[in-house]
Amino acid sequence: MTITLQDVAVISGLRVDGEPVTGTTVYPWPDICQALLGVMPDDIRAGQIRLDWIYQQFHHLHLDAPAGLVAATARAYILYQIGCSLFPNPTGYRVHLKWLPLIADFDACGALAWGAAALAYLYRALGSAALKGKVECCCFATLVQIWAWDHLHVGRPTSVGAVADMADCPMGCRWTNAGGLRFAANVRTTDIEFYRDELDQQRETPMTWRPYTDAIIDALPAFCVQGSEVWRSRTILICFHIVELHVPDRVLRQFGLPHHIPIPVETIRRYTSQGRPDEDWAYFHAAHIERWGDRLQAIIDQHPIVGDDPVQATSINMEWYWQITRRWISRPVLRPPLT
Repeated sequence: MTITLQDVAVISGLRVDGEPVTGTTVYPWPDICQALLGVMPDDIRAGQIRLDWIYQQFHHLHLDAPAGLVAATARAYILYQIGCSLFPNPTGYRVHLKWLPLIADFDACGALAWGAAALAYLYRALGSAALKGKVECCCFATLVQIWAWDHLHVGRPTSVGAVADMADCPMGCRWTNAGGLRFAANVRTTDIEFYRDELDQQRETPMTWRPYTDAIIDALPAFCVQGSEVWRSRTILICFHIVELHVPDRVLRQFGLPHHIPIPVETIRRYTSQGRPDEDWAYFHAAHIERWGDRLQAIIDQHPIVGDDPVQATSINMEWYWQITRRWISRPVLRPPLT
């Protein structure tokens, strides 16, 4: 199982189809801020500004504010959400101004594949966080948390109190309510041993392979299912310097299709933005952007060699999977006895 474009669209409502989120990082940042925000920050470092500066400048808007100020405040709000939630900076308190030109025109901004970019950013962050010595993960953490609650029983809370009005909202909003969330007594949010042991003991039965049934998807607002054709596309995900593969053929059971032994995943060289402050990533990744443009020609369907028996298909897939994966997170000798 993994987080796919479908999960991003259904949970968050972010657009997963459209033009890629990319461009150049060569701009006169003070002039851009003055033009698009109407004010020039006093502390721009390496193209980044402080999130608290955005809040202080724009957190209050008069009802009779002129249209230009309303537009600038909307851009500031989007930039604030980008820095806090979608693409958090490792500093924890700054956001890069490279995003600002992308939200200059709201119509053009709305046509970008922000959901695909957020998933690319998430894949890269999870890959980095898995390395030895890493102690943080800067990504769209709300998406990861809700995805886990939707698919796994481990640590899933119970909703308490009034349920939020779900009209015209993505699926993630149903975890919002007046009473909050209640966790099981044996779940401590900082207890890594508990979660490792629970995941090691995870069995197939309590897993929810398809939390978003056809009936649920049919009831979602239109913006959640816009571009649903790419949900099963084996394609490239792009977010400025980040390029990651979307390989739904490895998790077909999440789409109601039987597993098969997938084709190998090709290696894509990973670049960082360090030492490249003035790069035009749209030009640099032109070949990958071209592949993203062919995403509708790469839709994955049921493999022709897989029969109609789902049990046999799963057995064949698991026999292959056990040969290429790590079966356990913890060493058995280190597991604490469960009470």
